[in-house]
Amino acid sequence: MSLDTPEVSQLSSLLALNLQSGFQVDAMAFVNRFQYLGAKTFADITQRYVTRILSLMPSNCTCVNVVGDRYDIGEDKSLKRDERQRRNQSEQSREFYPSNTLPVPDFKMLMKNPRNKANLLEFMTESLCVDKQIIPENVTFILGGTNTHSGHTVVISTSTVSTLDELSCSLHEADTIIMAHLWYSMEQLGRTRAVVRATDTDIIILSMYYYCCLASLQELWVQTKPDRFLPIHELVASLSGKYMKHQEKLTATLLCVYVLSGCDTVSYPFRRGKKKAGAVAIDMVGRLPNLAASGSSEDFTVTEAIKAEATLGTRSKTKGDILKQRKSVKYCRF
Repeated sequence: MSLDTPEVSQLSSLLALNLQSGFQVDAMAFVNRFQYLGAKTFADITQRYVTRILSLMPSNCTCVNVVGDRYDIGEDKSLKRDERQRRNQSEQSREFYPSNTLPVPDFKMLMKNPRNKANLLEFMTESLCVDKQIIPENVTFILGGTNTHSGHTVVISTSTVSTLDELSCSLHEADTIIMAHLWYSMEQLGRTRAVVRATDTDIIILSMYYYCCLASLQELWVQTKPDRFLPIHELVASLSGKYMKHQEKLTATLLCVYVLSGCDTVSYPFRRGKKKAGAVAIDMVGRLPNLAASGSSEDFTVTEAIKAEATLGTRSKTKGDILKQRKSVKYCRF
């Protein structure tokens, strides 16, 4: 399955509709995309980041959610433990402790050490708390996963700084924390349109799922580039119409099969990519009820029914069974 279906066109800019908008920003994706923005010392970075974020903010938006990965919970509890251990096998650079007078180092060297990512996010949070006057009077910044010492979500306006425990997700990383901030923006702040600034395919799949869960959400866009906006609401409707599948069932099945195809906590099957997983998910909508519903409640027990659906079509007993299965049900093997 390709996300760029013929029925869905991406926009170079959003229309200025009369919809109250929320703006969610993946902090490290933003940093990797824009790097230092010409700053020579760390003193200039926060100001430049805020200015750029405000320039990307959609119309009718008064609240920006900036979300980072959790570096304060320890590698043994992090959902990205395996990924980070793999990355750490390469040579790491020295650790930098940002301060206003410290010149910025080479960006690639800075990013080689994961502690520098945590230190940069922490510095940005502390700097914005001190220099909160750089935020426009009608705008609020909500920073989640960036306060690496306490883990608290911080709410900053031009005049006040406070914490928001409701969004202090204990063991989550940026991809799923963004969805919590999306929910808060819709359900608690009354927004009806949302723009998620991110480049990760995981976030696109999660956005498709949560778009169907939030009844008040009229439009959901993923901004992959400053001039590229993917309409998630149209994408879901297009796929649902094209394959004649119910939207909620389609996105739930797509999400669970996508996760099984490889993510931060699941290894990917050899020579089986995301497009294959997408095709499997669409063809299997309605046939994996237990797997699609797993994780949607407080009960996270992996039952035998879930295991059976997750491995459907992978346990043929004979070569003849395998050949017959491949001819009749090609999508049953990853």
